[in-house]
Amino acid sequence: MAKNVVERLEKVRIEKSAEQGASIYEGWRGIRAAQENYLKEMKPGSKGEYLMVGASRQLHKKLDAYFNYFHERRAKMKIPAKLLFNENNREFGKLKGEYAPVEIRYMPKKVITPSWMSTYKEMVLIGVAEEGMPMAIFIKNRAVAESYRQYFYFMWEKSKE
Repeated sequence: MAKNVVERLEKVRIEKSAEQGASIYEGWRGIRAAQENYLKEMKPGSKGEYLMVGASRQLHKKLDAYFNYFHERRAKMKIPAKLLFNENNREFGKLKGEYAPVEIRYMPKKVITPSWMSTYKEMVLIGVAEEGMPMAIFIKNRAVAESYRQYFYFMWEKSKE
């Protein structure tokens, strides 16, 4: 009887922890692994949009082939995306225009970020692509994701095509 109760409580605790949490990913492989979390949640034609702001040149120099592959799969699922690139990253931004549904804008020239943020549904990924230690923090929390969505749309409205 007591063993049954403990097993049920363990199951509840495990299910509860899957609803929200955070993980840190290090290195270029870690960034790819963190990004793959979105694809695990994306379902063809599902509601929600993928939002990204601030992808640096360093990130795309290292992982552009991967991000093209990510967006190819996202596009096949018909998940819309809004991508807000650094102004100095137009060459990579233009390439992502091939993966509709997508809208692309650029931040003002004076805003150059070494980090980026992306969000989809209740998930947020914050990353930095520095040569020494690239890393990403993946957060699954509805309130945090909603906050970052609001930040994204504030910046989206201030940007240009």
